[in-house]
Formats: sequence, structure tokens, C-alpha cells
Amino acid sequence: MYQLLVLALFLLEMDRSGLFFSYLPYLATQQSHNLILLGSATAAHYFAETTGKIIAGRLVDRYGPALITISMLCTTCLLYLAWQTTSSALLIILALGSGAAVSFTWPGIISQVAPVEHPRRASRMGLVFTAWLGGNGAGLVGLNFWLEYLGGSSLTKLALLPALATICCWYYHKTAQKKHPAPETVGPDLFITIRQMLGDRFFVRLILPGMFTQILTAGMLLPILPVFASSNWHIAGADYSWLLICGGVAATLALYPFGCLADRIESRYQLCTGFWTTALVLLSLLVVKDIWSVFTLAALLGISYAAILPAWNNLLARLVPPGQQATGWGVFATVEGLGLSLGNLLGALTARFFTPSFTMLTAALLLATVGTTYYYTLAPAIKTEGEPNEHEH
Repeated sequence: MYQLLVLALFLLEMDRSGLFFSYLPYLATQQSHNLILLGSATAAHYFAETTGKIIAGRLVDRYGPALITISMLCTTCLLYLAWQTTSSALLIILALGSGAAVSFTWPGIISQVAPVEHPRRASRMGLVFTAWLGGNGAGLVGLNFWLEYLGGSSLTKLALLPALATICCWYYHKTAQKKHPAPETVGPDLFITIRQMLGDRFFVRLILPGMFTQILTAGMLLPILPVFASSNWHIAGADYSWLLICGGVAATLALYPFGCLADRIESRYQLCTGFWTTALVLLSLLVVKDIWSVFTLAALLGISYAAILPAWNNLLARLVPPGQQATGWGVFATVEGLGLSLGNLLGALTARFFTPSFTMLTAALLLATVGTTYYYTLAPAIKTEGEPNEHEH
């Protein structure tokens, strides 16, 4: 029944990416709304989600999957009001509240769908990332086409998507409760759990820097890609949307196969190959001009990214306390969220004071450095610490 949670994540991501990344910018351009206020609503939503994940994960560990259903119901109500409101101030408040509610879903769903002790953890994580990436892409790109060809009528019906997600979560909880009753004991204090994770030298010396750097590079690329595409390849508007679709579909289709592969081979080979290939594709994008080559490289970039995610989360899983899985994933998600935010700022600054090409070059070199470092250091560390899934197959 874990597929219900995967479907719920897909529906939620489709709804909120459509709202915050397509509909609100549409309002700003078509109806003269204040762009700063609308941007503040988006920032408030994702800031509340990022900062709330650690505490949310702890609460999910304590109260079980019922909390996922409750948070999804709250998210449904708040996002529905956000689709309806015409007040910018109220929109920011609703965005902040819905972000806090959403913070329960990511650590909660991962801990239920892909528990660290599961023998097919990486393949299940591939499904989770497929739902996350596919939902974001469907909401962002699909709504852009809707707005371009159909206008803004009847868009508030999309707020019903989280309602369907809530039903999926409720049914999963109802079924899981019968099969696996809630644990009677409560794990250690939140700060004790965090201290235990930070006391792991493997995490502090290898995983934490790599995690922050790889998500930092992704954040650097997000604000400059539209500018780079327009200036270097003369791609904008609907053509840029098709470019996003090409890379997004390739990544979505490749996630599950790479997840299955990560269950069967040593993590560092797939991980390092993904880092190196991504860096090489970014460098190639700096020099190509032919439109078909650009689309081919976009698809390859998506596939390379799909290779990294399951293998990366296989490494993270060995650091998650078995009795505090949602808390552990909440810690990781918070670190990644902060890295993404800083990457957005750094990417905008480097593009402003240098060029978008310099930003892409910097991102490529950082990824290549992480891949090379892991290739030579990860194997000895894993032999010392123990590969997370070496006894599971």
C-alpha cells in the first residue's frame, strides 16, 4: 500500500508547484499584482517547509503515519484558500501555514515508503523521487501551457489535488494501522538524535560536505538557466518549457531503474559516475549551439541527475537512526533546503558580477570535485563504517 503515499506526494507537488511557480508569476504579469509580495509568498512557503522538517520528522516518529494524514488535510485547506484569495497579505500567511503543514510529508513519506532496513530501499526511493520530480514538472510546465492556451479560468479546481492526496494518506494509515500497530515507546530526545548523527565522523567529514555542495550547485543553476538559454541558444517561452520537459521526463523515467541498480552495486560507482557525467554535460552546454544537441544534452542531464539521487540516498540511509527515521530524514532535508537557498543566492550573484556561463562552469567544477573526492575516499570509509546494504542482498 506504500504506492498510495507515492501518489499522494505526486498530487501534492503538482498542486503547489503549479500555484507557486506558475500561477503566482502569471498573476504578477497579467493582472499587475505586486511581484515582490507574490515572491514573498513563495519564499515564505518553502522557508516554513525547510525549517519545519526536523521537528515535523520527530513528531511523525512519535505519533506515526496518522500525522501525515492530518498534515495533508491542513495543507489541502490552506492551499485551497491560497488559490482563492485576492489579498497578498493573506496569501503570504496562507503560504507560510501551508509550508509548515507540508513539512511533515517528506520525512513522513520517506520513512514509511523506504525504511532504512528495507532490502529494496533504493528502488523505493527512486519511486519517491519520481513522484516528487514528476509532480513538480507536471505542475510547473503543465500549468504554463494551460495559462498560455486556456487562460486562468477554472484554475482553482487544481486545489482539489491535495484533497485526493489526503484520501490516499488516510487509506494508507487505516491499512497500516491494522498491519503494524503504533509503537508504544518513544525514541530519544530530538537533540540527542541530532547529536548522535553529528557524532558520526563518516557523516561530518564526507557526507555533510558533499550533500551541501551538490545541492548548492543545483541551486546555483536554477536562477540562471532561463537567462543562459535565452542568450546562448535563443530559447524562451514555450520552447524553454519544452526543454524543461525534455530533461524532466528523462530524469523521471530513469529514476526507478537507477534506484533498482543502486540496490545491486556499490554506491560510490553510480554516485561518482553521476557526478562526473553531470559536470561533463554542463561543460558541453557551454559550447553547443545546435538546438538538437541542446535538447539531447538536456535529456542526458536529467538522466545523470537520476543516477545520483538513489545512490546518494542509499548512503544517507546508513546514517538514519532506525527508530528515528522521519527525524533523520528531516535533518537531511533541512540541510539540503538551506543549501538550495544559498545556491540560489550564489548563482544570482555570480551571474550578476560575472556571467551565467561562469556560474555553470563553477557548478560543473564543484560537481566534478565532489565526484573525484568520493571516488577515492568513499570506499575506505565504507569499508570502515560498513556499507548500508551490504548485508541485505
